[in-house]
Amino acid sequence: MKRVCFNKKADAGVGMSFSMIFAIILMVFFVAVAVMVISSIIKTQNCVKVSMFVDDFKTKINDAWNSQRKSFDYNGILPSNLEMVCFVNISEPFIGPNKDVAKEYVYFKYDDPNMIFYPKGKACTIPYHKILHLDISDLIKKENPYCFNVNDGSVVIKIDKGFTQKFVKISR
Repeated sequence: MKRVCFNKKADAGVGMSFSMIFAIILMVFFVAVAVMVISSIIKTQNCVKVSMFVDDFKTKINDAWNSQRKSFDYNGILPSNLEMVCFVNISEPFIGPNKDVAKEYVYFKYDDPNMIFYPKGKACTIPYHKILHLDISDLIKKENPYCFNVNDGSVVIKIDKGFTQKFVKISR
């Protein structure tokens, strides 16, 4: 019977190749998981920014409405992937330069929103809201929706309530 000798150097090379391939696969897996976790954290952070903006804006509007007279610039922080914050009356015809922005919100007509975010998909699960005490009818006479641009995650909205005014007015 003939005796078979194995080449130990060849076996070591194959073993090393398998170890290297396995290590590379593990590294790719860990990098993919890390990317998914980081993107999830960023998405959650953006949702928190939208929620905080809405809550803070509602508070500022209520403070102005409860005051005899108030006028100030509200500086809001939003995710930089949002382009505009718009105020709209969905029941009225859309007019002005941003009339196409609100068309995707007509399905929410029965929720009666008056503040929307554009683009809708970038505002998490909260793309529209109802802000009380705003003078929307005066605001949308020439533009419906009336939009404020978001620049690098920042938006400036002038809030004003005069002594004899029933509602709070906003402007650019």
